[in-house]
Amino acid sequence: MENFEKVKKNIKWIVIVVVIVACYIFLALFINNKDNVNSNKYLLIGNYLIWHESKGKWYQKTAVDADVTNHKYILYNGANKYDADTLQFLSNKWHFFDKDYNSIPTDDFKFAYTGMNDVKPTDYEIQTYDSGDDDVIKEVAKVYDNNSLNNYRGTLLKVSLDFDGDGVIETIYRFTNFKLDIMDYEVKAYLVLVRNNRVVNVINSSDGDVFEIMDVIDLDSDGKDEIIIGKDVVDVPTFYSCYQIYKIESNELQLYQDCLFEK
Repeated sequence: MENFEKVKKNIKWIVIVVVIVACYIFLALFINNKDNVNSNKYLLIGNYLIWHESKGKWYQKTAVDADVTNHKYILYNGANKYDADTLQFLSNKWHFFDKDYNSIPTDDFKFAYTGMNDVKPTDYEIQTYDSGDDDVIKEVAKVYDNNSLNNYRGTLLKVSLDFDGDGVIETIYRFTNFKLDIMDYEVKAYLVLVRNNRVVNVINSSDGDVFEIMDVIDLDSDGKDEIIIGKDVVDVPTFYSCYQIYKIESNELQLYQDCLFEK
């Protein structure tokens, strides 16, 4: 009888411990989930990127759902700012409407946001190849014949800007030898930082993915621009493409955040 009472007592304590542990796990998951659900910071960049901020990180959403559309947004079409009461995603394009359900122009749609402090567009221009870029291609890609140079020339894009606010203009290049045809060669892709007419930093794609300059924007309002790079955008961007955030720090392109997908 005495042994039976001891067993009962032990079982009782085991049950109590299990219940406490289960409650702790449940509360931890609930609080973590709640933080994600309650975050109302959304950033829509073009028609291909939906970012949801949580705990200082930007998570990509791979579909348009009620969590995205049940908010009022501020949007920029070019340099013009608008208040949007409602939005819809139709035929792979965002459509915004004011409080009277009048359509807001999106012919030069930059981005839209909600739940954030004022985010302003960066004044920049994406430029294509000119003959002065050959020295950069030769130094980085180590190619010198005209055919090889042409492969890179046709894909070269660049942005010149004082990205880090230090008064010096930097230029970011992207170029690749990738072509939409049968490939019997090694794909090479580069992100290059040029400062004072000198190549100071080169990032190589280690897995054959090409880089695409998607946007330049000051996400955290610190006066320094973030560069949004599509890492695997071959032809047309999608919600499933990998979007990275780079910053220029100490004369280098620093990967501030790799692509993160919301679960």
